[in-house]
Amino acid sequence: MSIVPVLIIDSSPVFLRLLTGVLRHSYNQEIQIIGTAATLDEAFLQYSMSSPGIILVGLGTAAHTNISMISRLRERWPRAGIIVLGLLDTGAYDRQAYADGADAFVRKANLSSELLPAIQQVVRARQGDEGTTFLHELM
Repeated sequence: MSIVPVLIIDSSPVFLRLLTGVLRHSYNQEIQIIGTAATLDEAFLQYSMSSPGIILVGLGTAAHTNISMISRLRERWPRAGIIVLGLLDTGAYDRQAYADGADAFVRKANLSSELLPAIQQVVRARQGDEGTTFLHELM
């Protein structure tokens, strides 16, 4: 797998710092964090010219990060894989994320064991959908 460009969106500055630090320390051979944003508008403004291969979207209780933003991300970056990082443990929440265009759902409590496999799975699936290695086209 090539190095995957990743954009992270989450309303919690503490979570953004922690996740960014862990990903850079533990997975620097697999991913490259191209940016972080607290809101969807901030992501659009700061990274409009970027081409993320994967977008990690933290969902919780904040109004700035809700499930409806997934469809807006899909519109802006249709080729990116979208992985939702959720707090809630309900099937309805997962199903809505998938219905809105998410490629995967990982509970924040399970990030250490499930995030990298989810990224790898989404990258492989997107490569298969395109018929070519979409990561090389994005970089």
